[in-house]
Amino acid sequence: MQGKNEFHYRSYGTLIKALLTQNCLEEAMEVKHIAETHIKGFTLNSAASSLLIISQVRRDYLKDAVAVLKGMLDSGLLPTRPAVIALTQTLAEKGDLKNLQALKNMLEDITKSIGVSASLIANAIALAHTKNSDLDAAVEYLEPLLISGAQNPDQAVRNISYLLRKVSEEGLEPALEKFGVMAEQLASQFGIYRPVTDLFLQYVSADRVDDARSLIERCGALVEEKRALVSFMARSASKPGQAKKIETLLELIPEHLDMEIAYRYLMRCYELDGDVASVKAVYEKIKAKNIQLPELSLKSLAVFLKKVGEPVPFTEPPYVPTVENGVAEQIVSLAVAAQRVFIDRMPESAGSQLQFTVAREDRNSEGRITSAHIDREIDWKRVHQSTTVFIAFLKGVMLPDSPGTPWQK
Repeated sequence: MQGKNEFHYRSYGTLIKALLTQNCLEEAMEVKHIAETHIKGFTLNSAASSLLIISQVRRDYLKDAVAVLKGMLDSGLLPTRPAVIALTQTLAEKGDLKNLQALKNMLEDITKSIGVSASLIANAIALAHTKNSDLDAAVEYLEPLLISGAQNPDQAVRNISYLLRKVSEEGLEPALEKFGVMAEQLASQFGIYRPVTDLFLQYVSADRVDDARSLIERCGALVEEKRALVSFMARSASKPGQAKKIETLLELIPEHLDMEIAYRYLMRCYELDGDVASVKAVYEKIKAKNIQLPELSLKSLAVFLKKVGEPVPFTEPPYVPTVENGVAEQIVSLAVAAQRVFIDRMPESAGSQLQFTVAREDRNSEGRITSAHIDREIDWKRVHQSTTVFIAFLKGVMLPDSPGTPWQK
């Protein structure tokens, strides 16, 4: 009987999650009520509760969403990052300072656990003040946090990119000017350059090239925020129609960019756009400048050229997954753990098909891993029966979207 109840419990939970995924909030709530009636102590798990929060945010049921989040935390459940971000940003856009402050108090001790930046709530509260036409309050709240964040990395509120993007997109020019003045003062008076770098990148995003150029002339040291520049290019190369942003950076600050990284991301932008002529032109520039592309980029370019019926002007490398930009150490550790768990749980003949090793680690001057190249031979039919740990590893290292990869199941 207990097994039957557990089956029903899981079935209700699965159905509710499926309905919420399809944004069928009313139907999901009806099923939840039925489950609570028939199963004593029925509650949604973390994933379903987080989907419920997202659905409520979409419907503008913000009070209900805050209540669900509080109930989760009281029950010892952690919300997902997308749920927290959706709720926080929507409250900010509504100018709901009361609930934002309550949310800040609720999340204070778990932001790292759910992967949410300390800057999220700070940007949201500043945006809420802006929506309430109180720019002075926004600056008074944000400026001390940015100064403190620069001095105390453990509690860092460093960037204002979300805030600047929202006020720019909504045409709130007085707000953009106010936050711009604050950012420049932080740079000139305290040597804190991340906010003014965010302003520069927002000008680039909005195609305000003259404003970006003027800002560089007034505050040239912003180019030292290398990580912010690389992250900006990486985000730009993740969706179509963004090539102009990287082109603008190459126009404004070419001597401060890593050319291999910039051209790699620019070429990726054109691949996403399906712009064959521009892809080939960028590749010719790369050759002319004697820039060595990593094997992953060459493989991506080869796949793109073959797809559009163009010859590949170089020897196509084998696929070698590469992990970059700060997550390599965690992924390498996970790789080792996943290998042990997976191979221990499979027959020897199957496990031997999934051996992989870290073939090479690139480290910077501080000894931190910047990229890890992982060699392995995989029998995809056997991967289908892998453990969840190994699937998590496969997702983490960005394997190719080939038929039969396990996360498509």
